[in-house]
Amino acid sequence: MILSDIYKPHTYSDLEELSRRGFLTKRVLGSLDPNEVYGVWWYNTKHRDRERKKVSNRPEEEHIAVPVPDARLGIEVVTAARTAVMNNIRATQAVHREHWELLGLSSCVCGEKLGTHTVQRRNGAYAHYYVCTRRRHDRCVCEHARYHRAVPLEKRIRAYTRSLLRRPEIITEQTEAYIASERDKRRRDPQTEEAALRAQLEKLATKRARYLEQHAEELITTEALKPRLAEIDRQRIGVKGEIAILKDRESHLKSLEKLARDFVLDLPDLLKDLSEDAAADLYRDVYERLGYQLVVPQGWAH
Repeated sequence: MILSDIYKPHTYSDLEELSRRGFLTKRVLGSLDPNEVYGVWWYNTKHRDRERKKVSNRPEEEHIAVPVPDARLGIEVVTAARTAVMNNIRATQAVHREHWELLGLSSCVCGEKLGTHTVQRRNGAYAHYYVCTRRRHDRCVCEHARYHRAVPLEKRIRAYTRSLLRRPEIITEQTEAYIASERDKRRRDPQTEEAALRAQLEKLATKRARYLEQHAEELITTEALKPRLAEIDRQRIGVKGEIAILKDRESHLKSLEKLARDFVLDLPDLLKDLSEDAAADLYRDVYERLGYQLVVPQGWAH
């Protein structure tokens, strides 16, 4: 629910971008108030095969954005909530195994996270697997799902990681490519976008001052003034939140280059400790520093 765009305030410029990308018709966009903010409900995101009792994701280009009234939570509240759950990992109920190195960092081809599964064999030994959470909680829905043996999968990721760390130029190249791709996603230059948001703040301040003048001249009553000021103040909080997010995002991208350089400098010492049988926590720390988001296809660990 926290990640639903219904609860995130979208400015008119956000909706213009959705329209430009084909998710929102110009007719619907033209019916909206440019001074208001809206939530977005995404329609047509799933395909349901009722005969086969199967649900699959539709291609992104088929999704339809439906503007809905703002939930009035404010961008700062929504952003804080999303940040709080960003790195949440589903609690594992698997027993007889303390460390799952890839839990929360690995996904099925269908897009769902891989969960854990443990079974006891007839000889009393336990077998541990990673499996698509969609498969486990909604049987026969994921056509890509299979039970990936935990130990072979983790060993393969460990071997790949050690080979990657011996080629630091790849880490640098991938970091630079990621930063470039993130900046390419921007509608405009960050400075231009911030200037537009600050101009919007000035308009709201002018509108607020105008209402206060009308109240002072007794052209509007106090009862009529209060909700108008409250609405303007809510919009101002939303715009200020967007400015804060914009600055945080740019600061994050600038810091990535330094983090990549520092990580490369640490590699000689890190490789000494990162043996094939090193502690799971050490590998887990490296995976997180590298920003791993692994997609595990069928049979990849075998």
